[in-house]
Amino acid sequence: MKLNATPRLHAVMKEKGWTQARLAEESGVTQGSISRFDKNSRHGIGTFFLLQRRSA
Repeated sequence: MKLNATPRLHAVMKEKGWTQARLAEESGVTQGSISRFDKNSRHGIGTFFLLQRRSA
C-alpha cells in the first residue's frame, strides 16, 4: 500500500518546530533518509509508521 504522507509530515514538523535534522535525530534514521522520504510523493506504509512511532 502506498500513501502520500508528505503533507502530514510537513504539518507535524511545523507544529513541533522541527527541521529534517531534528526529525532524523528523534526518529533514529539519517537526515538523508528523511530528505529522500520528503522528496518522494508516495511512500510505503511501513516507512510512514516507523517515522510516526519513533517521533510521537
